[in-house]
Amino acid sequence: MSKLKKIIEIAEQAGSEEIEIWTNSFKAMGTLLKDKDRIEKGIVSIKNPIVSPLFIENECTDSAYDWLNLFEDQIIGFTIVK
Repeated sequence: MSKLKKIIEIAEQAGSEEIEIWTNSFKAMGTLLKDKDRIEKGIVSIKNPIVSPLFIENECTDSAYDWLNLFEDQIIGFTIVK
């Protein structure tokens, strides 16, 4: 099972579509989109994400977008937000 399919399974078990994902350079928090075509391609799609760079302290650098798409191999960690 792919990393993305495991994430979706955990989200479904938790009963939430809100997720925070970490990559090597940023974190993004938003609503996980469960589009089968994108999942098969290994693309994680997040609706209305708030994106923040990692490892930058004491600066307000959050950015909001309509969508964020990233490949599942960019994910180094995640949490489901209730």
